[in-house]
Amino acid sequence: MSNRRERRAQARANSATKNEIPFHQPSRNAPTHKTLFDIASERQLLNTTSQSSPPSITTTRINPDGTLSTTGSASNSPDATMPYLDVFLYTATLTMLHFTLTVLVHHQYATTPPSLTSILYTSTVISPTPVLILVLVSILHPQSSHLLTQILFACLSVAAGAWLVHASNEDPYMAVMKKAPPLGTLWVWAIVEMRWEWAVGCLGVVAGWGWWKGYNITPFKMPMPTGIRGSIKSTKISKSIKVNSHEIPDLEERRDTRTSPERKSSIAVMDFFHKEKRHSIGLGGKGSNTPAKGSPKNSPKLVPTKPAKLAIDMESPPLVFYGNPSQSTGALLSGQLLLTVTDPGIKLQTFQMTLIARVTNKRPITKDCPNCQVKDTDLFTWKFLTEPTSYKPGIHTFPFSYLLPGHLPATSHGELGHIDYVLDGRAVCAVSDTITVSRTLTVQRALPGSDKISVRVFPPTNLNVKVVIPSVIHPIGEFAVQMSMTGIIDNSLKNIQRRWRIRRMNWKIEENSKIISPACPKHTNKVGGEGKGILHEDTRSIGGDEMKDGWKSDYDTQGGEITLEFMAAIRPSSQPVCDVDSPTGLTVHHNLVLEIIVAEEQTTGKGTKGAMPTGSARVLRMQFKTTVTERAGMGISWDEEMPPMYEDVPSSPPVYAGMEDFVGDLPADESLEHMQR
Repeated sequence: MSNRRERRAQARANSATKNEIPFHQPSRNAPTHKTLFDIASERQLLNTTSQSSPPSITTTRINPDGTLSTTGSASNSPDATMPYLDVFLYTATLTMLHFTLTVLVHHQYATTPPSLTSILYTSTVISPTPVLILVLVSILHPQSSHLLTQILFACLSVAAGAWLVHASNEDPYMAVMKKAPPLGTLWVWAIVEMRWEWAVGCLGVVAGWGWWKGYNITPFKMPMPTGIRGSIKSTKISKSIKVNSHEIPDLEERRDTRTSPERKSSIAVMDFFHKEKRHSIGLGGKGSNTPAKGSPKNSPKLVPTKPAKLAIDMESPPLVFYGNPSQSTGALLSGQLLLTVTDPGIKLQTFQMTLIARVTNKRPITKDCPNCQVKDTDLFTWKFLTEPTSYKPGIHTFPFSYLLPGHLPATSHGELGHIDYVLDGRAVCAVSDTITVSRTLTVQRALPGSDKISVRVFPPTNLNVKVVIPSVIHPIGEFAVQMSMTGIIDNSLKNIQRRWRIRRMNWKIEENSKIISPACPKHTNKVGGEGKGILHEDTRSIGGDEMKDGWKSDYDTQGGEITLEFMAAIRPSSQPVCDVDSPTGLTVHHNLVLEIIVAEEQTTGKGTKGAMPTGSARVLRMQFKTTVTERAGMGISWDEEMPPMYEDVPSSPPVYAGMEDFVGDLPADESLEHMQR
């Protein structure tokens, strides 16, 4: 214990105080002795070349004379091998970016995306984008600091960005879903590889190009939280550029029908540059369906009332063209346009109705362009007012009539296009209210027809097939087909008879549709210029059956004969279209196809017993053009309903001989009493 106290006391005595420690500034003069840097330099410890170079290899050998020889190989050149690790990391990162953009673009268009496993397999294994990225990164990434490489990255960035903006606004949604992920990946990679000054400049070029083309930037709308009550409405953002106000509802219908309640709204990816056709998601506010604060949920909607309403009352019989387009006299259209005034009185500035022939193309050049999809042609316009007129409450009638020319195509709703006739009435009031009414007309064509006989020969055999079918068939009802086959027996070999036997027969009715899709003036560059279009064709079966029996074989007559008769019909559920040949480019025609499978047999003598198949068989295929038309029924053409005109009957009343003008005073009234009796 005492030793410890003594040591502590000695330590306190030996410890220096703060004032006892001398404080001096370091000397600023050059050192008078060798420093550590001088010693390291003498020993060549600071040689950067030797430090960066790989270690040398020295080999020592004993020569025959007993001396030692030393050989060494040192690689002083820097390692010039490719940074494979960097290439792998860049490729893996960009591949995952491509996968992410693929998932986001599915959510952007509200389509039902497949599983993440299938998307990952498609975007990484099947898609050629990862292989292209690997090649480009291997070539360009090691040389990314060079000026020429920076210029190449700038061109790639501007091209990919401009292409992506143009595709997301002009191409159909399926094309955007395929183009957007690879273009977006290349764009991001080019921006990352460039210097920041170059990257900002390229983004400015793309933004300026988008502004010059008329694209606007859509602000992003975050998805609504699940706890917030409100309705989401798809609205349109107005723009300063004048475009067509018609909108094709395919995208909106696709959103409504395919988006499940469980899926949340995702942030728009391709709506970065926005045209009026693109849709954004609004959360309440002005222009949405969200009810005002404090209003009850079950409050009724107030529908604005019109001062009057229009209706069309047809008086003419069904519109049917009798005969082919070159001989038909047309169909007479007549009716009344009813104006029902509900206000105490209105004043109409203009009042007219137009007959429109509307052709809808289901394979347009640009799917989201209404001018490429729908084309309207005004056939006739009725103008009921020549000056502003006032009307009192009640029903006011305006008769109209028109003779539809017989060369017009009938109403058609095919797989590739539609042809419709629409009556469009429009009345403009003095208070700028517009009252409209529209009614679609059904125009049919009835063609006369009779049975036609066709003969087909099938060399090198002696088979001849005679078919009797009607020249016109109807969408509803059956028609008879008669067939006879001759030349089925061959007796060229002695005591051996070869003959053909039917094993099976198939028949079907094919509907062939063609349409030429023209381009609007805005998209003529896609078809190579004005006045050109793209031809689309479609073939489908609207009826058919397979027969394995029902025919009669006669091998006793000269050459033999097989006869067959069956009933064929169009399947009503197929919604057939009558034959159409329109100058607008829509054509529909039908064919009856017969396929007969015959097998060759061999027998001795004329008996039918003991026939052995020879193994030879043939398929006899025949095709007959058939016209599908509506039934004429009891209808007759409008010109046949008029009274007959005779050449010997003049247009004026007859003139009697011996008639003279009366001159003088009229007799008294009493003298005319006997005439009244």
